[in-house]
Amino acid sequence: MVTTIIYDNHIPEWADLAPRMTNLTKFKLHPVDAVVTQDIHQALLDCSADCRWAVVFAIGNVVHKMQKTSIVDDIVAYCEQENSPLAGHILHRHNYYQLHPQFFCIDVTLYRQWAQGLEPLHYVRSISSVPVERSLDNVHDDYTPWWIKPGANEVSTIDYPDAFATRYIAWLLNHGHRIVNVPHNIRQHKTYSYVDYNHEDIRKFIKDSSHYAAESGINQFLKYVKNSMNSLNFGFYPINTEQVTPVPGIVKNLNVFAGVCGGIKPAIITSQSCFSSDTKVILFDISEMAIEWQRWLREHWDGGRDTIELVFNNFMQTYPDAQAQYYSYMGIVGNFDWVLQNTCTEQEFKHKWANWKTLEVEYVQLDLLESADQQKLIDKLEQTATSSYIWTSNLFSMDWHTIMHEPGHAINCQDQFIELIKKSQHSIVLENLNMITVY
Repeated sequence: MVTTIIYDNHIPEWADLAPRMTNLTKFKLHPVDAVVTQDIHQALLDCSADCRWAVVFAIGNVVHKMQKTSIVDDIVAYCEQENSPLAGHILHRHNYYQLHPQFFCIDVTLYRQWAQGLEPLHYVRSISSVPVERSLDNVHDDYTPWWIKPGANEVSTIDYPDAFATRYIAWLLNHGHRIVNVPHNIRQHKTYSYVDYNHEDIRKFIKDSSHYAAESGINQFLKYVKNSMNSLNFGFYPINTEQVTPVPGIVKNLNVFAGVCGGIKPAIITSQSCFSSDTKVILFDISEMAIEWQRWLREHWDGGRDTIELVFNNFMQTYPDAQAQYYSYMGIVGNFDWVLQNTCTEQEFKHKWANWKTLEVEYVQLDLLESADQQKLIDKLEQTATSSYIWTSNLFSMDWHTIMHEPGHAINCQDQFIELIKKSQHSIVLENLNMITVY
């Protein structure tokens, strides 16, 4: 068993950013449940009895791989492959070795053994260690060896540098273990903010997203957030990344569908028997490009599996600034197959798409994090029909929210929108984050 831990290692200098950094890391680790702690030592000891490995992410990490085999799976597999009880960002500083706490994988069983005889930190002035043999090459600078292992000479005493994991590293080496750094194929699936050094730049970026830092290290992190925000104007979902949830059987006679401009899901939702043959469609989105993609699909695509990739490629050539979201892993056709696998056959979908193209569609640019746009949508529904279906997908739960807004901002916007729905005199069904509620 593997436990995933989020390590809140903030210091007073950036305590104001800690909740945002924690929420971002937690968001990017989804769907894995992670324990959040400020006491990493106790969290490791508290792992369940059947836990062999713990994978730790310091807050401020952006994880890019959590599907199929995740970064958690990969680093555990690497430790097992290398027969190493510890993999992390090894640093050689102050005449000995330590870990940067941003990301590491640790054998919990061995850690418990070490902790049984652990001397209180305030009594420690020096540590005993065998000589350390290290790789000749480095990850980047000369203090980042790819691996370290025990040398052949006698144990010596070293002044304790009071650095992260130094005592444990010495214990592992004294017991004959080899410790490894994080390989490039795993490093590439995360981006770390180094918030300890970059908190001022992060604050400036929150105030002005055009801010560019003098130090190159933070810009990779800021670029990630910036790209997420740019998708609000240029991003679109070619197909979909969420399953189609059937509308409950108790729902009847829906006259309006209002949904985000996300792939082919609107065509499948509106094909259900609870919608009328003359359903009015309102497609809204904050992204102009997402709206253009929906127009393009309706005009150029016949609903066929064998033509979707050509339609997509032609769109990308016509709109070179377009940023297609979350499709490269499976490809356009693979994504199409994934959506249909538990929904309908290709032929059935083609029929649904043909019906979809006959419906009257209105396109509206809206930002439902804004009160005025929320009211605008509700007013439009009430003026159109007595019963409506709203699909918001994940617009109230996006990664950039966690950095650019105070914690809870997007949830408050969501709650405000739901209150507007509840106050409406009309019947409204809301699908939000793949959950359907009838109001």
